[in-house]
Amino acid sequence: MIGIVSSLVVFLHGLIHLLGFVKEWNLSQVKQLRGATLVALSGSLAKIMGILWLITGLLFILSSATCLLRKEWWWMIAIAAILRS
Repeated sequence: MIGIVSSLVVFLHGLIHLLGFVKEWNLSQVKQLRGATLVALSGSLAKIMGILWLITGLLFILSSATCLLRKEWWWMIAIAAILRS
């Protein structure tokens, strides 16, 4: 049961990262993300950051799925997602 709940939390965290991609690529307005950063990003750099958000979100979702499928190596994907996050 704890595995299912923690996988759901990781999955939802991945979806939140996907919102960053959607915002940076102007696919939809995400009012909850103000876009405030320590350093102002140019248009092309913001797109690159959006791709990094996408990769991180997909890693979280993949780690959640592999954990639910009881793959022994799910934690490797989770560590990669955490380091990117």
